[in-house]
Amino acid sequence: MKRSELLLNTIPYIILLSLIIAIYTDFSRRISDEKQDMIQNLALVESKVNSVTNHYISKMIGVTTYLSIHTEVDIEELNYFVHSVVHSDRNIISNIGVFKDTTAIYLYPYEANKSMLNINLVEIPRFKENALRVKEDLDVVITPPDEVVQGGIGIIITRLPIVLPNGSYWGQVGYMMKLDDIIKKLTLDLEKYKYLISQYNNYNSESHIVFDSGFKDNLFSEEVIVHLPSGFWRVQIGFFYGRKLVTPAFFIQIIIALILFLLTKYTIFKLKEGKEKLSLIIDSIDSFIFVVNETGRLITVNSPC
Repeated sequence: MKRSELLLNTIPYIILLSLIIAIYTDFSRRISDEKQDMIQNLALVESKVNSVTNHYISKMIGVTTYLSIHTEVDIEELNYFVHSVVHSDRNIISNIGVFKDTTAIYLYPYEANKSMLNINLVEIPRFKENALRVKEDLDVVITPPDEVVQGGIGIIITRLPIVLPNGSYWGQVGYMMKLDDIIKKLTLDLEKYKYLISQYNNYNSESHIVFDSGFKDNLFSEEVIVHLPSGFWRVQIGFFYGRKLVTPAFFIQIIIALILFLLTKYTIFKLKEGKEKLSLIIDSIDSFIFVVNETGRLITVNSPC
């Protein structure tokens, strides 16, 4: 095969390869754009987690400060104070408990939580460890999701120590937050991405799933660690990149690439076919001798060859 014919035959494949590279480049760009959007969303979620947890911890620090000064608890006055602190956030903070040492002496709201009154946390095995940690370490503890005495699952229960002016332990405050309302505050884009939020505790190797919207290992994903008192949240976000690949535009690009490939092949085929016909005509012409007779008329005779 002549070099010119070989080059001619490779042209359709060069065009096809160029189109495939162009399609892949466009796909990579879209994936990169999607990744940047996802990272921005993750950064927003991280800031919201920090904002939400710090906001409500600061509110409860106000309650613990009040109790450290007013150790002779006046329930009516305490109820008024707590209500004034959290009334705007009642949709997030579902209940609050005040524990003298580790025994519940005040509950807010009372009717929804009265079954817990006078309960000693250290007498309940699943609460004992965290209650004693607050008492002994005088530190804030965010507990993992667990069943609560009032019934149901407490998603984010935070316990803060009540410390007297002389630095001694008096008791602790615990409050529980509603998961659904927290998720709303985190501005998760549940239509576009999948999320998995897991809580890890510093004092052991356990992890607990706080929220899962269908996150899977085969997703194109990123994650961030959000440090909280007594542990951290691992926030993972991801999307299935096939969703970005299998689009109408992708199929149109593939169809155009195939059409151009076939059109180029057909054009080259017709050129080669025309070239072969031209060669036959030239060969047939070479088999004749053209002469001009006396009258000036062109005549042909068979070549003696």
